Amino acid sequence: MAIISLNTGTQSHFTAQGSDVEGSIILDRLSDVTVVNVQDNQVLKYDASQSQWVNVATGAITALDQLSDVTITGVVDNQVLKYDAATSQWVNATDSVTVTSINDILDVNITSVQNAQSLQYNTATSKWINADITATSIDGGTY
Repeated sequence: MAIISLNTGTQSHFTAQGSDVEGSIILDRLSDVTVVNVQDNQVLKYDASQSQWVNVATGAITALDQLSDVTITGVVDNQVLKYDAATSQWVNATDSVTVTSINDILDVNITSVQNAQSLQYNTATSKWINADITATSIDGGTY
């Protein structure tokens, strides 16, 4: 019987067989390890359903649509990722909101623009509006 000391301080006992006596251990001889069809870049991953460590591909994500909550189809230039609550997925889509002027922003409402006006926040409408600059708009109008 030999003892393996892991760097966590845990000790495990196994019965040495053949070349194991010389100090090398074949990984799949451990009772909780199953290694089959070994390939480059595989890792050992614990499979709770088998109570075993098994060799699997690394599963490295190399493309955005490999994420389980992303669906990408028919990609074209200038698309964005948008969340679709109905499918619980991020999907590629053409952005339906094109902002080319300040009035295109949802919380801005500009009407009848006049020279020298500024943007001021209107708490009644929760929007930024164009308005003339007055003493009241600068410091509340208290003198």
